Amino acid sequence: MTLFDLHCDTPLELYRRQESLVNGNCHISLDRAQIYAPYGQIMAVWSDKALDDDTAYRQYHRISDALLRQIDAERSRVMICRTANDLHAAWENEKTAIFLAVEDARLLGGEIDRLPVLHARGVRFLTLTWGGASCIGGAHDTDCGLTAFGREVVEQCFATGIIPDLSHASDATFDDVIVIAQHQNKPVIATHSNARAVCPHRRNLTDAQFCAIRDLGGIVGISLCPPHLHENGDMASVEDVVQHIEHYLDLGGAHTVALGADLDGTSLPNGFGGIEDIAKIADALAQRGHSDDSIAQIFSGNVIRFLENNLHA
Repeated sequence: MTLFDLHCDTPLELYRRQESLVNGNCHISLDRAQIYAPYGQIMAVWSDKALDDDTAYRQYHRISDALLRQIDAERSRVMICRTANDLHAAWENEKTAIFLAVEDARLLGGEIDRLPVLHARGVRFLTLTWGGASCIGGAHDTDCGLTAFGREVVEQCFATGIIPDLSHASDATFDDVIVIAQHQNKPVIATHSNARAVCPHRRNLTDAQFCAIRDLGGIVGISLCPPHLHENGDMASVEDVVQHIEHYLDLGGAHTVALGADLDGTSLPNGFGGIEDIAKIADALAQRGHSDDSIAQIFSGNVIRFLENNLHA
């Protein structure tokens, strides 16, 4: 089975624990992911909420440098990718494909010149907010929209080839970004956001928000975060994951829905222990009558097509 997952927080966990990407105890390791052939992953560096913006920016460099050193040491097995062509090259050489992301753009700290630095270091996806209000705008736990600086960041993302990620955004921030995206005819994504109609958490997307991303040619990843799957997170299971997927499919999302499990960034539902258990979602979908092709699109095809359409440099 091929898997391309849109979001994990593994770089920070590796850094905190001083563990190995190859065989460490995080939710994701190269050894644990061997059941997928091939495998692709967007790895995000989270801007720790305990840090001020400038400190978070400096820590991003330390964490990403540590990750890149591990990847370089295992270059026979894994490859940093910046384009769709890189993805295909990695997979043709039987390597795991890693794309880089930043989660919470507040680490820009009001300095737009930091954005091209991130791009030059390989960042191709930028989660705009995480929690509270920032120099970028409001997250899901606020009613704030984009700031003037946040608007500049979104516009520069489109200009430089970084894909804005609307997971964690407030409804107001979401709406502000969509207006810019529609004006520029550019896609946005939500790397790890479930359906609010299935589980009424403010972190989840409304039907209208999902459709807005769909209509722009974007993609949305299903998260395994238990409180975003089920109102009683302790009860969350693979059946809830399937309900969110099926709801998005019912909204015409056959070419939009993907997986963004949020591994190493959340506790996991019952029956999940790490990357190897993502395969259980495919089994559950098959048991409910979904075709092999539909499952393949959710597990990788929709992401591959999105990258081919949007990441060229």
